[in-house]
Amino acid sequence: MVLWVSVRIQNPPGKRRFAFGVPVPTLLLCQWADMAEDVLTAAKWFPGVRNRLDFIPAAAIAAAIRQTARELSRSGPTDLVDVDVESPGGHRVQVKCLLR
Repeated sequence: MVLWVSVRIQNPPGKRRFAFGVPVPTLLLCQWADMAEDVLTAAKWFPGVRNRLDFIPAAAIAAAIRQTARELSRSGPTDLVDVDVESPGGHRVQVKCLLR
């Protein structure tokens, strides 16, 4: 499964437009979260880092990201987010997040 994030910014006529799309495989998200957990585990060997990590539940956040990526890979193709906002000045922003 691939998580596809697309952002499109449209300005009033005569001005530049901007668009980009980023495909992220869910397997890659799982691997990044695993690597983050490994780094955080090794970082706890150092007292200065351990004191800072006590305030931030970074390992729990990495575990939650990994679990979310696994659940996304088990689900079928779906549209997760579709946001379309337009300002009175003619600026328009579209954000789409798809799972394919």
